[in-house]
Amino acid sequence: MNAVDMDHDTGRAPGGPTALFLDFYGTITNLARETIEEVCERVMRDVGIDGEAGELAVEWGRRFFRLIERSNHDRFRTLYECERDSFIELMDAMGHRLDGNPIRAADGYIRPLLDYLSHPPIHEDVFEVLEQLDVPICLVTNADRDDVMTATRHYGLDFDEIVTSEEARCYKPEAGIFELALDRTGWSREQVIHAGDSRHSDVDGANRLGITSVLIDRAGRVSDVGNAEPNHTFPDLRGLLTLF
Repeated sequence: MNAVDMDHDTGRAPGGPTALFLDFYGTITNLARETIEEVCERVMRDVGIDGEAGELAVEWGRRFFRLIERSNHDRFRTLYECERDSFIELMDAMGHRLDGNPIRAADGYIRPLLDYLSHPPIHEDVFEVLEQLDVPICLVTNADRDDVMTATRHYGLDFDEIVTSEEARCYKPEAGIFELALDRTGWSREQVIHAGDSRHSDVDGANRLGITSVLIDRAGRVSDVGNAEPNHTFPDLRGLLTLF
């Protein structure tokens, strides 16, 4: 691209993207894979389930995604409730109903996930890329508000806006969470790129609204039940620097 094709004030191509919607868990933070597999290993020992913890984690993930698709709007459940209830459903399906009060028992097993959600490790490219991205950024994340706010404050991450599924009362790929983000920011879908690590939640959700989708295809996901095709795919956040 030569100089006459550029906007001299911004250094960007005219009509190009001017704002970013960004996923949080798995995209900015390291995945919860190790935590989830540790939960699975513990319950497998306690109730006598044979097999690999990774396989159980994948099945839990499938049930979790199915549950959040049923937990929108007037049937909304928080992310933690979806994690807990899908865990209970998994145990029931395997013939290992949790003793006593299933909710209390499940809470005892998945408590480490709460620690992860509020204090997750982040990827090594995050600070480098956020420092170089000279565009406004809104987090659009399937998450409970308090967890995200605690995590971002812990790392000193400052975004122009944060929109969670808890506030929208729906989960990506539902349109409502993206529409709330557009409403809060005042941005148009034509000027926004949405980047995230899930074909199911991020890519499909953005595609449905005609928002340019970017898959951050990091290694190590437990599972991804989606098959939506993104407009762009990068192995980490550094690829975003080529789009603005």
